[in-house]
Amino acid sequence: MHFKKPQPTDVPAFYQGYIASLPDGHVLNLMELGKKRMTDMLSSMDPEDFETTYQAGKWTLAQVIRHVIDAETVFLYRALTMSRRDSTELPSFDENHWADSTALNAQLLSPNALLRDYLLIRNLSINIFSRMTKEELFFRGRANNFDTCANDIAFIITGHEYHHLNIIGERYLKF
Repeated sequence: MHFKKPQPTDVPAFYQGYIASLPDGHVLNLMELGKKRMTDMLSSMDPEDFETTYQAGKWTLAQVIRHVIDAETVFLYRALTMSRRDSTELPSFDENHWADSTALNAQLLSPNALLRDYLLIRNLSINIFSRMTKEELFFRGRANNFDTCANDIAFIITGHEYHHLNIIGERYLKF
C-alpha cells in the first residue's frame, strides 16, 4: 500500500499529537491492532462500567466510545469524498453536541450497540482504505477549513482511537 505517515504540517495542530503518539507500523495494521484492543476491552467490561465517568461533568465511558465511533464515521466520509476526487469543502462537526445528543438515546449507548457499531465502522474503514490507490489516497480536499487527504485521515482515525483508548485505560478503567 501507498500510505505515508503525515508530517506535522500536513494536518491541523489538533490532530498532530494523535499521529505523533502512534507506534511505528503500517496504518492498516495499526487499525487492526486498535480493533483488537477496543473489541477486547468492550467484551470484557461489565454493563455498569459504561456509565462511569472519571470526573463530574465528563462524558461517560459509553459516550467516549460512541464519540470514537461517530468521529471515525465522519472522518471516513471525508476520506471517501476526497478519494473520489470530490473537492466539495466539508464542514466541521461539534463533538460535544453529538455526545449530548447520544446521551439522550440509550440504544446508541448500550454495550451491544457500541460493539456492533464499532465493528461495522472499523471494518468498513479498513476495507475502504485497503482498496484506495495512491492517487485516491493523496487527492487533497478541504475539511474543517484545512486541506487534507484520505492518507492523512487514515492516520487521524487511527491516532484518535489510540488516544481515546489510552484515556480510557488511564482515567476510566485504570489498566
